This record gives sequence, structure tokens and C-alpha cells, in this order.
Amino acid sequence: MAIAQATHVGALAPAPIVNLMPSRNKDQRFPSQLATVSTQGSADRQSCGHKGTNLLNGNKQVKLMTKTKLGLLVGAAALALPVIHANTASANTVVIQAADPLDAARTRIRNGIEVLRPTDEEHTPEQASFAFDPALKDTGIVVMMSTGRLDGPAGPNLGAEIQVGNIQGACMPIKLVQDASTDSGLTLQPDVANFKYVSQRNSDENRAYHHPEVDALGGGLFAITQNWDRNNNTNTERYIQVVDSQCNLQQLTGNINNLGLENNTSGVIMAKNNDNCSGRQAGGGSSTYAAADGKVYIMSAELCNGNGQDDGWANYISVDCTSNPGTCDVQKIFDTSFIDQEERSRGTCEQMDTDADGVPDTSICCGTEGNSQPQRDGVWCAAIDHATGAKLWKEQVAHEGETASGQRTYAMRIKMKAEKTIDGANTGKIVLQYQMHRGNNNNDKKGGYDDKVMMAYATPNRAALNLAAPMDITNEVIKSQVEFTHANMFQTFTGTVDAPVTTYSFLAPNHNGGGGVNSGIMNVPVAAQTVMGSSVHNLSGPMDGQKYSKYLGNNPNNQGRNFTDCHIIPNPFAGAIGAGGSAAGIPVINMCALTGKMTSAGVPAMKPDLFFEIWTSLEKPAVDEPGQDTGQDPGGEPGQDPSGEPDGTGSGNESGFASSGGCSTTGSTSGGLGFLFLGLAMFAIRRRRSL
Repeated sequence: MAIAQATHVGALAPAPIVNLMPSRNKDQRFPSQLATVSTQGSADRQSCGHKGTNLLNGNKQVKLMTKTKLGLLVGAAALALPVIHANTASANTVVIQAADPLDAARTRIRNGIEVLRPTDEEHTPEQASFAFDPALKDTGIVVMMSTGRLDGPAGPNLGAEIQVGNIQGACMPIKLVQDASTDSGLTLQPDVANFKYVSQRNSDENRAYHHPEVDALGGGLFAITQNWDRNNNTNTERYIQVVDSQCNLQQLTGNINNLGLENNTSGVIMAKNNDNCSGRQAGGGSSTYAAADGKVYIMSAELCNGNGQDDGWANYISVDCTSNPGTCDVQKIFDTSFIDQEERSRGTCEQMDTDADGVPDTSICCGTEGNSQPQRDGVWCAAIDHATGAKLWKEQVAHEGETASGQRTYAMRIKMKAEKTIDGANTGKIVLQYQMHRGNNNNDKKGGYDDKVMMAYATPNRAALNLAAPMDITNEVIKSQVEFTHANMFQTFTGTVDAPVTTYSFLAPNHNGGGGVNSGIMNVPVAAQTVMGSSVHNLSGPMDGQKYSKYLGNNPNNQGRNFTDCHIIPNPFAGAIGAGGSAAGIPVINMCALTGKMTSAGVPAMKPDLFFEIWTSLEKPAVDEPGQDTGQDPGGEPGQDPSGEPDGTGSGNESGFASSGGCSTTGSTSGGLGFLFLGLAMFAIRRRRSL
């Protein structure tokens, strides 16, 4: 299969830094030695903060190869692998908001090369989250923590800007439109005229809008939750806002606190004494259900870390924007502790209909437990009753392990998703992923090792988790771009439209900030609750996993990480895409909102851009051409591959990987997507981060 070049929509050439002006109240951003500008990631790699992080196979460290041919099948011993198709269309990359040259970061010269300079509370555009209206399907918003002017992918730097502090919440309307020039047949159209800052908040340590998450409410409305550490407030609290499809804030009523702080457009949905609320899993920790009466019920896993109760919570609220048009009523129903003594638990909740009456009655919430780094009390799941808030049961999924040489490992950083059919219905199953980790986090040491990488299915009900035998996928590993501590797990489908294969995908960030180092996604197809090999491809852009977050956030060079958001979404144009669009007849599309160095690789002073990757991972069924004789062996010349495709030995079908100091890098011969059929390979890094 030929790999198409990625299409970059709205991408800009690197900005000439000689024309850049200092941003507001930020002097001397650019050193005078402009001729030595280079990618900060390559020159400053020792500061990645990931010390010696590798995957272990048994008790032997796996040495990553530097180059792998396409079509290599590995790690499939004793498994009859089905025909799993790789992603059939390369991702088109759409820049939504380019970095603002007037909001440049400080740099310094190291060994004659310009590199990023750690700057406390400077902050950077990051932690994007998006959603599309479930009925309109093509209409959505994306939000993120932002620092610069909001003027879209091409300037001219005259858009909305921050009035207070260094970081606020940006809201940007987006529209999914047909574009036959892209391989997916789709692209995103940003509504730049309606880009807005939806907060102008005073805050302690510039924590005004951390970890935003979007949930679609229907009717063109969206709920945004985010963390705010108000000035002189004891703790960080989680707030809610509601906006329309043009990012206009809606009035709120209800039983939540602090409604009057921002003219009744925000209120507190989660707060605990002497604890900071709240942390979330990458890709979000919430689950929504739209009831027949117009109310939307949101269940979320909330990490509240500190010196108080220090637990992980299942938080249940309702949002009603239909009873009184123009106003949304938000009701806090309950919060229930399901994780004891948490420390970066980052849980997830999924609403489940256990009695098959069409209405969710129970939520399953999973997270990691323990008040240490690394956490040592195992990974757990619990069932929460929607009617009473009671915890129906709590079960440990995994706890401790031991290597062949007697070294202790701990189960941690569990990820959980409710399995869905291709039309979005729950199957009644959940899939879990966790790793058996031995970390170096004690005394602020970074990094560690994953000795085992596990996946498991469960069929939970109101009585028990009903966990199936976990699948140890470590021995399928040969190498991968995915490091699982920070990976975003989402469900998609591979194979063909008429025979879709449930697949779990993991987005791997790069930890060098950019410099042409693209991110990768690993696809893990599952059949009959068995992992059936895997495939990996590189994205067109570099998602920054932590470099700018760590250097420019709170407590620089010690804490800070970025978050990603990936979803499978219904294709609103499945039956209407014009010629040239490979998504015609494809019911679902894969989409990720990412921040990274798309337009300014090699210019460390420029902060990351907000961009989307859009691609399809399903193929249409093969259609016989008129008059084709299908009864003959396709054969061909002796020794020729019947497919007629290259054998993978050409330079266009190679993708290189390398690892240095625990920070992975990847190269691609074309800058587009490269596909690898591999055994599953993973390595993870345990890092600290404040809320």
C-alpha cells in the first residue's frame, strides 16, 4: 500500500525571529546570537527529565532498533493473526491556532546554540480538548490553556488577548467540512472571527484555567470544566462553564458554589478542604448521558491531592439547558470517594446501563491508589450507584509483581474505556490497560521501568467487576513510539467497513518539544478478547508531551506535562463526500487535538501551535471491477507480491526510530505517515506533576 504525503492545511513557515517583538511585559526574549538558532530539543535533550526509561522484557532490557521495514510481522507466536489493515489514509494536519510571535518564550545560548530557558509561570498553549455536537455532527469547539493572541492559523496577530496574568482559557469554534483534496475527504474550518478568551481571571501562580475538558450537551451547547486556583483561595477548585457553538458564555443557575464570581457564567463543581481539585486522565475522565427530558448527566473521575482527605472521587452532576432557554441549570448530585490516598491517580469513569433499560444506572470508575511516587497500592475499579451515590463494590485489578531477579514492581496508571460498537452503542464491556512499573521517583528521581504491559477485559455489573484473565502483551514487544505513562488511549476500528475490528489506539507524545520529531499512534486490534498483533504509524506533527509545559510552567524543569485529546467521531458526510475523498462510506473518523511545533520547528522562542490530525482507519470493502475474473490466482510474475506493492525495501517505505536518554525521537523519510506492522512495544515514564 502506497503511503500518501500528509496534507498540511494552514501550516506556516518558521517565523523569522529577527522581526519578532517582545511580548507584553516580557523583555529580552531573544539573545543576540541569531545565527546559531537550532532545534532546542536536540541541543537540550539531557533535560527531558526521563532518566534511563526503557521497557524490560523479562529481566533483559530491550534494545530499540534504529530502522524497521514495512510489513515486518513480529510477536505473533501462537496467535492466528487476522488480516488487520493499516490506516488507509494519511492524516491531514490542520493548524487551528499558530503560535503568537508577540508571545515568545525566553531563550538562552548553550554551547553556541539557542535553547529554551526555564521560566516560572510563563506558561504555553497546551492541554487542548474538543467535542462535536452529537446531532449536528459537523459543529464543535476546541478549548485550551493559552497565552497568546487568538487569530487563527495565519495571523495577523490582532485577535483576542489576555488581559490578566499569563494564562487563560481560549475557546475556538470549528467546523468539519468536505475537502476532496485530502486523503480523509475532510478538513476542519476554524471560525477565527469567534475565537474568544472565556476567562480573564486572577489566580495564584497563574493557575487560572488548567486542564480544561469539553463535553457536548446537544443543541449546539458545550460544557467546559477547568481548574482555577483563585487569588487568596486555600485550594484549587474545578469550575464549569457552558458556551454555545460560537463560544459565547451562557448564564448558569443551580446549587453549585461561586456562581456570582464571573457574572453567573461559572461555578464550582468539585472542591475539597486542604486538597487541590482536580487532576484528570489524558483524553478526559468524564462520561455523559443525554436523558429524554433534556438533562445531560456527567460523571467524572476527579483527583483531589493534598493534605486533606487526599482521595480520588466519582463526581456526578446534571446540566439542563432546555427547561429555561438561555440559561443552564447545573446541579451537583453527589461525589463519592473511590480511590483512597491518591497521588496522581488520574482515573476514568464510564456510565453503564446494567439493567438494559436504556438508562445508565451505574458508573464504573478506575484509578491507581497509593500516597507515594510511584503509587504502590495497586490499580482498582469501583461501581457507583447513580440513585444514591453509594459505592456498590470496589475490586483490585492488580497490585504487586516481581521480576526474575526479585525486584518489586507495582501496578499503576490504569486506563479504562467502555467498549462501543461502530454506531456508538455500549457493548457492556470495559477494557483496562496498566503496567507493572518499578520507578525511580523516590527523592525526586525521574523515570523508571515497565516490566510488564497489561490489557484486560471486564464485564461489570452492580455486583462485581467480572474481570477476564489479563493479557500480558509485553512479549509481543520489539519497539514502539508509545510510552504509556502519558499515552492517551481511545477506541477506534480497523479492517473494513463490513468487518470492522475493535481497536485500541495509544497516542505517544514526543518529549523534545518538536524539531521535526513527530508523534506516533499504536493501534492494538482485539478479537475475542485477545490482542491480535498491532500496527504503528507516525502522525504528521510533533505533539509536545512535556518540554514547553515543563520549562514554562510552575516549578520549571521539575513538574509539568501536556495532555492530548483523541476521539473517534461519526462522519457527517459518510454518504456525501465527493470524488477523491477516501472517507466516502466510512462511518467514523479519527481525530486528535494536539499542541506542538508545527509552524516553528527550529525556533525555540516560538511556543507550540494548536493543530488537529484527521484520518480514517477503516477501508471500504473491495469491489470487483466489471469483467474481472475473480476465480484466478492473482499470481503475477514468479516471486512477485500479488498485491503489486513495493516490498518495503525502498526509502519511501522506511521509518527510523532512535532513543536517547529515555527521550524517544523518530524520523520519517517524507514527513508524512509511515506504517509499521509490529508486535506491541511500549515503554513508560513516571513523572511528577502538580495540578
